[in-house]
Amino acid sequence: MATEFARKLEDDELKAILFGLVGVALPLVVFLGGEPNLRTARGIVWIGGSSVLFGIIGYCHRRAATYIRDDVPAWRMLSGWGLLHTNRYEEPGRPFVRAQIVCAIILAIWWLGGGIFLIG
Repeated sequence: MATEFARKLEDDELKAILFGLVGVALPLVVFLGGEPNLRTARGIVWIGGSSVLFGIIGYCHRRAATYIRDDVPAWRMLSGWGLLHTNRYEEPGRPFVRAQIVCAIILAIWWLGGGIFLIG
């Protein structure tokens, strides 16, 4: 069993696309399915934009995971943020990490700022 966990992930683009599609679908289902007040044109644009950003983050996270050099210890506090340090990845994975960072910033602005103007 230890050898299974020691294996490096393959750079499987199809799996990364599936991760991205799940990232797109999940917020749409959760927010639009559970909150009827968001089922307006503005609400759909707001949640749809967030969903697309979630999908891009999921895709890039899966693609970058293939190129990580070392793993963050599970007991370390805020270990998820440590995965966004580009020096921890081989060169082919760094653009995906940078895209995750940019999309996370855009998502925060879109979710907090853009949503207020759309659904007012």
